[in-house]
Amino acid sequence: MKTLRLINIEKTYNPGREWAVPALRGISYTFYAGKSYALMGVSGSGKTTLLNVIGGLDFPTNGQCLWDGQDMTDLSDSQRAYMRAKQIGFVLQNYGLVEDLSALDNCIAPAVFAGDTMRKARHKAMCAMEQMHIPELARRPVKRMSGGQKQRVAIARALINQPGLLIADEPTGSLDMATADRIAQALLGAVNERCILLIATHNESLAARCDEVLHIQDGLLV
Repeated sequence: MKTLRLINIEKTYNPGREWAVPALRGISYTFYAGKSYALMGVSGSGKTTLLNVIGGLDFPTNGQCLWDGQDMTDLSDSQRAYMRAKQIGFVLQNYGLVEDLSALDNCIAPAVFAGDTMRKARHKAMCAMEQMHIPELARRPVKRMSGGQKQRVAIARALINQPGLLIADEPTGSLDMATADRIAQALLGAVNERCILLIATHNESLAARCDEVLHIQDGLLV
């Protein structure tokens, strides 16, 4: 079973200076594959900083972030980039899609970056879109899609490499209630015995559907 273990994670911006800002103050926690986790906290609580550290987008000032025993802070930039492509999927509130490209072309990119041939990447992209029940959108430009359709494409793209960690940052924040519910079902349905799902959200209904709910306040889990 894959695990993600945080050991005394600290993050301070401008460390050692008069205007140093502590964002994370010693967070320790272990996440397990096959489970979904909701991370809740107000703006400025450290939520986004923690996601960036977990996702390998930022370095902690102190502490360890162990992915299956491998400390991500020990990896080179290229190793971290490859690990993100192969092991981590990201779903963002603003989708992070290229509007002029089709759903298929958006989904292909992570697979190609991870080393797949174009043929294999196309096959994996179609499988991921079928999992999200949107194969009919494959050729449609993203700019001609609704918010809910865009988010499903974003989830399909995040799942294409069968990541061990799926990070969703406010995935339903800009959607109406009915669409948000469908996206929540799609995300939670993506969890399997090999995948950890971590959702940062203000939506208490979505959080309640996760296996565990974590609250972050002033850089600490409370």
